[in-house]
Amino acid sequence: MAFFKVKASYNAEKENGKVTKTTREFLVDGILYGEVEKRAMEEMIPFSKDGDIMLVISRYPLKETVFNGGDKYFRIQLIYEILDPKSGNVKEEKYPTLVQANDIAEAQMNLIEHMKGSIADYKFGKVEATKIEEVYFYN
Repeated sequence: MAFFKVKASYNAEKENGKVTKTTREFLVDGILYGEVEKRAMEEMIPFSKDGDIMLVISRYPLKETVFNGGDKYFRIQLIYEILDPKSGNVKEEKYPTLVQANDIAEAQMNLIEHMKGSIADYKFGKVEATKIEEVYFYN
């Protein structure tokens, strides 16, 4: 599963009738840029006033996703502590994780719940809120 972050800019009509430039960020699950672009355009056309949509698409590296409800998305760096059999030293492997929750505390709790039963030692690294509004999966 590969995710692409899409920033879409378009002219949208507000409730008061005023047209303003709007920018949204979302993730699209896909394999090829062309496929992601097509699906992103299909999702954004209903929101655009004039059909003029500008897309910026980039890969969004994720190793793990946790979708448990909530209206925001948080990026948490999960760090596994792994024993190197050759040197005997403990090394850290970083796994970027996207967690859906209402706030940072809930995101951390959702990830802890998701990791129950894991036999690997882990800790949290950087925890940050994202501007991602939606995730569109491949059907």
